[in-house]
Amino acid sequence: MTISKKKQKKMYETKHSTEFDKAELSLYEEVTKMPPLKRKTIALVGCQGVGRRTLKARLINSNPEKFAAVIPYTTRPMRELEENGQNYWFTSRELKSYGFETR
Repeated sequence: MTISKKKQKKMYETKHSTEFDKAELSLYEEVTKMPPLKRKTIALVGCQGVGRRTLKARLINSNPEKFAAVIPYTTRPMRELEENGQNYWFTSRELKSYGFETR
């Protein structure tokens, strides 16, 4: 009885490295120093039904100068009585995907 092992195909071999060296690669991304943010972030994490929204509402109502919620972006159409920037920022699919590609 003989057991044979399959040979693994190597994705990169040093003898073929010149092919990879010629490829255009972006290895560095420009980084700039930014001043520290004055505000802090609190992330409320928990299972469904434990009171995250209630706690968020209590924090904001107790001290609106200190606490605020993030306004999410959406590509859905604006409904009646909704204002841009109130509960959602309304944007197009093209602009939203462009924002993700540039980051």
